Amino acid sequence: MGDLETLNSLIQTHGIERGHRILHSGKETELFFDIERVLYRYAGMEIIGKSMTELIAPMKPTAVGGPAMGAIPIVCGILSNSQLRGFYTYQGNICGGSIDTPDRVVVVDDVATTGESLEQVCVLLDRMGVDVVGCAVVVDREEGAAGRLTEAWPLRSLYKVSG
Repeated sequence: MGDLETLNSLIQTHGIERGHRILHSGKETELFFDIERVLYRYAGMEIIGKSMTELIAPMKPTAVGGPAMGAIPIVCGILSNSQLRGFYTYQGNICGGSIDTPDRVVVVDDVATTGESLEQVCVLLDRMGVDVVGCAVVVDREEGAAGRLTEAWPLRSLYKVSG
């Protein structure tokens, strides 16, 4: 079984909750992706770290980061597979790690629905003069994130889930 097949199995077994939920975006769903439950398992962290590192490599970043809480374990997984620097944001501020204006940054998160959380980080970094070269998530729910981020910050994902 390949890495992404193993990851898919981990997500199906540990990372999906069924039942009515209201997402951070305010949207309602019957299918909730709890990627943290996958990330906090050795195989999940190893595969997500490696796969996300490979996914963002074509963007040639020098740093990676994103919104707390979803981005923190993903950033750690990427850092364990690369020479990149990392950071995370909370309530519109850089709270951990380091970032400099010459950095080429990929903003990461666990799941994208509307893309609002990713966009907020991109705008913050853009205002700081940091070169945001794109965004990457484990799961893109295909509910508007890619369109919201536009060509300025292209969105890549390991998985796309519609409906």
